[in-house]
Amino acid sequence: MAGERADTLVRADAEPEFRRALAEVGLTLPTPAVARGWLFRYYAQAGATGAIPAASALQRIMMDVYFGGEAASQDQVYAGDALGIERLVGLYWEYDAIPERVFTDAEQAAERSRLEAEIQAALAGFGHSRQASLPEEIP
Repeated sequence: MAGERADTLVRADAEPEFRRALAEVGLTLPTPAVARGWLFRYYAQAGATGAIPAASALQRIMMDVYFGGEAASQDQVYAGDALGIERLVGLYWEYDAIPERVFTDAEQAAERSRLEAEIQAALAGFGHSRQASLPEEIP
């Protein structure tokens, strides 16, 4: 490994070295479930504050957190209810379906704008505090 160029390493080669380096400085990687919880809060705050577009933040939450783990398979009655994010899941699919239910460009732009504001408001409830319904770890 010593003397190899970084661009020739693959993740399988780099991961043990990365973990060893973290251990040397006293750091540990979070579990995947804890990391998903951090990601959720990061994206929620970024979307709520406008650091990134709210719809983009919600898409990352859905892809990296909700579908990226086991949370979706733990829902009981409504999509998202295992994490208390039913409204976010509904907004995600509503935003995704805009081209299928709104036909003119002007109407699509207006609908995107309306939903972007609604998504931003919904994300604000998650980004700044530890909401009781959102666990520290997200399976």
